[in-house]
Amino acid sequence: MCAGGYSSASRSPEAGVGAVHSSTLVRMNATRLCLALLVVATGALGGCRFFGRAPSDYAVGFPLGAAQAGDVDVQVIRADTRLRFVNTSENVLPGGRLWVNKAFSRPVEPLGVGQSADYNLYQFRNRFDEPFRAGGFFATETPLDVVMVQLQPDDTTKLIGFRVVQGEPELR
Repeated sequence: MCAGGYSSASRSPEAGVGAVHSSTLVRMNATRLCLALLVVATGALGGCRFFGRAPSDYAVGFPLGAAQAGDVDVQVIRADTRLRFVNTSENVLPGGRLWVNKAFSRPVEPLGVGQSADYNLYQFRNRFDEPFRAGGFFATETPLDVVMVQLQPDDTTKLIGFRVVQGEPELR
């Protein structure tokens, strides 16, 4: 036995205890750092929905003073997360802003007689630039129903109403 009560096989108090203590501290600090980085990464991944999307230039509010000029014979059919338009009227529909449920909109091109157009519902934005909750396989929120669809031509504040054929969203 060495002086101070330590055997020759064990470490001396000056070298052994201090060395073990500092390596334990380094290991504990590394563990804490990894846990902190994991918490930050989890928070960042949860917020990716807000950081990964570029703001649209057509997120505006519904024109409250606009009156509906009437309905035209255009069928709007919902197919899961898409809207399909079939112009069965005798007139060309002008381009403008297409409104869904008086809250979500997007610009559209003119639609000729007998033509059809197909739009992704996620491309429709409200005045806060939030997308339409269209549903779908990976949807995390209850999808919204398409109740009313109107066209606001570029050159007027009058609205043109369409006939909505209710299709079911994919997730209920």
